Amino acid sequence: MPPARALQGLVDALVRRRLATAAVALVGDLVRPRVVVGAGELPAAAAGSLFDLASLTKPWTASLAVRLDAEGRLPLALPVGEAWPAAPAALARRPLADLLRQRAGYRPWAPLYRLCRSPERVPSRLLEERWLGAPRSTYSDLGYVLWGLTAERATGRPLAALFAELEPWAGGGLAVRPGELPGKRRTVVPCRLDNAREVELAAGVGVRVARRPGPPLGVPQDGNARF
Repeated sequence: MPPARALQGLVDALVRRRLATAAVALVGDLVRPRVVVGAGELPAAAAGSLFDLASLTKPWTASLAVRLDAEGRLPLALPVGEAWPAAPAALARRPLADLLRQRAGYRPWAPLYRLCRSPERVPSRLLEERWLGAPRSTYSDLGYVLWGLTAERATGRPLAALFAELEPWAGGGLAVRPGELPGKRRTVVPCRLDNAREVELAAGVGVRVARRPGPPLGVPQDGNARF
């Protein structure tokens, strides 16, 4: 089957089964894309459309961590307790790498936007023992959040600025907000997800979160990211 036809069938199936509101797929090499297809709420040629990254930020964050480690700016072997002296013993002795390898013992998630009066309070909240003690390899957002805060503290730069140093995204298709990308206007694909999953996860840690519809266009769906 030709690549274009196979890819088109894949993205059409994603939209038909309501696994995605829109999708773009491509095959290419290091020079340029060779085949680009699309389906859903955007034209097939809109390969430059913007999508909510959601948990795809995790591999990008890990890539940034490897880069900072290689440059000696933030070693992955550094114990968490050296970066955050207030960390409890169970967390303090673990290397920063464990935050990204899902081995730090963090629970899956917490509604930081409900637990903190301001973003500046997030680090101290994440260092509380109540969020630790999960089985090893528990999939968690919290370790990634703490690593991102650690990187900002160690480098003195916002995480978004650190991401901009990475290739091939630097100056390309990565933005905190749609209007921050250079060049021509991009199509922004709306996120249709409400916060039902956050309501469920918050209840699991004893916090009530009100059910809300999906966010406005260009605003992150994740409540902690918005916060």
